Amino acid sequence: MDPIEFKIGDKYENMKGPYEVLSLDGDYMRIRWETGEEITTEVDFQRRIIERMHFEKEQLKAKKAKKMKKAAGSSTQVKFEGFQEGDFSKKIAGTTWRRRSCLGRKVKVFPDSDRFDIKSWSIARKPMIQWADTNHRDAENFNYQGKFFVRLDEASLYCGFCIERPKDIETQTGDWNAFMEWLRQQTNEARLKELMIDHELSMVNLKRDCHISWKIEPAEENWTLVKKDKKKPIQSLPEFLDVLSGNSKRVDLFITKEMDKDDVISRGDKIADVISRTFESLFPIYEASALNGSNKPF
Repeated sequence: MDPIEFKIGDKYENMKGPYEVLSLDGDYMRIRWETGEEITTEVDFQRRIIERMHFEKEQLKAKKAKKMKKAAGSSTQVKFEGFQEGDFSKKIAGTTWRRRSCLGRKVKVFPDSDRFDIKSWSIARKPMIQWADTNHRDAENFNYQGKFFVRLDEASLYCGFCIERPKDIETQTGDWNAFMEWLRQQTNEARLKELMIDHELSMVNLKRDCHISWKIEPAEENWTLVKKDKKKPIQSLPEFLDVLSGNSKRVDLFITKEMDKDDVISRGDKIADVISRTFESLFPIYEASALNGSNKPF
């Protein structure tokens, strides 16, 4: 990278975003971000920030290229060519689709982003894969972090976003709290409702045995709670979830698209495109929980 020479009127970028150089005075300069905020800062300090950001970007590109080369050269990989009849089960014996080199690789989750490095993890003893940013993922608290998922049962495929709120309030709940803070903004609740309608999604809560305890669907007037074949209107989704949290109840929340087994099989490997688009539609929720909920820096 060539040495950086700042010029008045030119634009540069630091961790806070793009800014314009307003003036230069020896070792100091005046800069203004797109928000209108202005500060006087050391020239050398801003130069080091840009050099570090460039270095980190190049390191990430090299890391991705190395992994892609290694993956391409592997002779033991199983390519994903679509789901088979035998994959639709609550058991995992004999399945290959859960491998990172299989569906995990076929589903593209923001592959061109310099900010994210999203990988898949198969879930032990469950016909399920989850995707998350490797920099954000905390192995000890992964259950309580926001992530994308694909899951099968005997009749359907489910894909979308999931996050768990533990019963024990002392457990790490950063992602859940960030998700709820995002949802409490009225415009975001309306945004969630709109994307659930557009992408035919529903919201469900799973018991420990993975049976659905309740389902929430977008309705003409706010939301509808479906529980034990009974329907009840919900005026405010965040208030409903707050009540559950206030009662110290575990919430295992899935915002999910459900697809029939025959439809999934007939799509072959193109089902990965449907899953990718579903994940992309739910990115604002992942961003709100994963970027703001963890103490681990991106």
